[in-house]
Amino acid sequence: MEAPGRRAILAGLLGLAGPAYAQQDAYPGKPIRVVIGYPAGGITDVTARLILNEMEPLLGQRILVDNRGGASGAIGAGIVAKAPADGYTLYFVIASHTILPATMGRQLQYDTVKDFAAVAQISSTPNLFVVRADSKLNSLQDLIDSAKQAPGKLSYGSVGYGTTVHITAALFEQATGTKLMHVPYKSSVTSTEAVISGEVVLGASSVFTGGQAVKDGRLKALAVVGDHRFVTLPSVPTFKELGYPTIVGDSWMGLLAPAGTPPAVIRKLRDTLVQVLGRPEIQARLLAMGAEVVASTSEQFQRRIEDEVAAFKALGEKVPLTAE
Repeated sequence: MEAPGRRAILAGLLGLAGPAYAQQDAYPGKPIRVVIGYPAGGITDVTARLILNEMEPLLGQRILVDNRGGASGAIGAGIVAKAPADGYTLYFVIASHTILPATMGRQLQYDTVKDFAAVAQISSTPNLFVVRADSKLNSLQDLIDSAKQAPGKLSYGSVGYGTTVHITAALFEQATGTKLMHVPYKSSVTSTEAVISGEVVLGASSVFTGGQAVKDGRLKALAVVGDHRFVTLPSVPTFKELGYPTIVGDSWMGLLAPAGTPPAVIRKLRDTLVQVLGRPEIQARLLAMGAEVVASTSEQFQRRIEDEVAAFKALGEKVPLTAE
């Protein structure tokens, strides 16, 4: 027979554990704040609000958006990194998150990998190379041949140093043994217009901006990043199928929580997010903004972040990712 004292101890322990389990099961029990590292009205903000508005009724709590622009997202990320790991402060993250360690280094007030817990990658907007519609460059091989004939002379426009499109161009140079002349612009619109006007020969762009100009007939696409052809540009080959699998780069978006957030909370957030991303109307709206739904697992997203941070740091040691 079990001693009464032992039963009392067990009952006490279960009583202490009960509220903790109940709190976890009841998550969320109050509004959730989601920090966005960019100003209101931009593509990141619009995408985030589209997704978060759909998550609200499923979670049964309000989701409050907190725009904290500045330092390419580092200000917003720093706020979340220092927040309580209880699931009530989250970070709507984009691809610049994994580039910042290579461009800002010790200026960052947080550890990009260790201070966050991945919930899921939401979407991917791959990069592509574009030229004028009347350009004599009709293929990626034409571009490589032209670049090798005049090292450092063939100009390309991008949205700036340390961006995903700059990363794609730098990886192209490494993979093909070429040297291009980088011309950074202040926005994706101006860099795309520079290709159309002939100010630069090549554009390193995303399918959101460059892709639209391709569909309009103003630009011609030579190759796109990815394991498969982008759904709205089915005639454009991937760098991978052309023999250059190391040329990567996409403007992805996802959701992070502070490191140490309970696994049950991460699972609930991820399951809710995947439910929203499975809706055809959401997929259609994201595709209209140049984004394909990914809906990764938390483990896949965490691994991607770790791999990119390491790869971009290594790339930054070989080529300048910041303005010299």
